[in-house]
Amino acid sequence: MVEVFDNFLDSEEIYYLQTTEKHWTMQSSCESNPYNLPFLYYTPSREDKIYDHISKKIENNIGKHSIGRVYFNGQSYGQDGSFHVDNCDKTVLIYVSPYEWEWGGFTQVGEEIIAPITGRMIAFDGMTLHKGFSFSRQTCPMRISLAYKLNSK
Repeated sequence: MVEVFDNFLDSEEIYYLQTTEKHWTMQSSCESNPYNLPFLYYTPSREDKIYDHISKKIENNIGKHSIGRVYFNGQSYGQDGSFHVDNCDKTVLIYVSPYEWEWGGFTQVGEEIIAPITGRMIAFDGMTLHKGFSFSRQTCPMRISLAYKLNSK
């Protein structure tokens, strides 16, 4: 089951996350999957002012957890993820990039398909198979989400 929190981010938070400089590196979802494609990855500094702010907002919505990892995923056209599990108790994804319905870019969690609406947060069991799809057009912007891998305290 996926919990969906629309309007999780306000316009100032969205603007900050969209415009923060990111030093991207490459990563992949599942090394053992032959269909695996690399996509962009950036870990924000724990000193970043938004880090604690968003962590507290997540806690207010889903309860206390310890933070395992926090990072941005960046997917350009053709950089679909692969089905994988996160090996954590709870995965939280926050959609940062602009979005239009025509672009696709869905997240599939088990059998559920979730649209990456700007400012939306989703939370689900981190051991559930899931996959992020890139936007469907070469002219679309990069699909960016902020991922939190959480464990029970």
